[in-house]
Amino acid sequence: MKYFYFLFIAGILFLSSCEKGLQYKHTEKVEGKWDYNTVLKYKIPVQDTSSRFDLVAKVTHSSDFSYQNFYVDLSTTFPDGKTLSDDVSFQLTDGMGSWQGKCSSSSCDVDLLLQQRFRFQQLGDYEIQIKNNSREELEGIQQIELRLYEVAAKKDVQ
Repeated sequence: MKYFYFLFIAGILFLSSCEKGLQYKHTEKVEGKWDYNTVLKYKIPVQDTSSRFDLVAKVTHSSDFSYQNFYVDLSTTFPDGKTLSDDVSFQLTDGMGSWQGKCSSSSCDVDLLLQQRFRFQQLGDYEIQIKNNSREELEGIQQIELRLYEVAAKKDVQ
């Protein structure tokens, strides 16, 4: 019986720590094929420029998705209106072709680290847009969730 209580309490602690530091979470669904005109938009309100953050994209795709990766145009519009864009490969498989992340019989979820331990430079609303930038329309991408985590400060090595 003690073993059961230990597992129960350990499970509760594990589940409560999974979203530790979560500051923002928003999911955009993709209906049908993801074409070039469909833009996924995320608005992140920023009130802290001193802390460090990790930005993670959680991609949900069908387990029979046809590609090991796909390309997106990732654009960030800053509160002052300046926009930066970058072409990014969302890698869904490991080096051997097996799906990364967690898969069920019908879908897979994979977390992709987009930016690590960064600081926001301005206060205000940032808009992130994700557009399909692959050679064709994508069938099987179900949704993309953006999550922003505040990360613990580390002492800088000098």
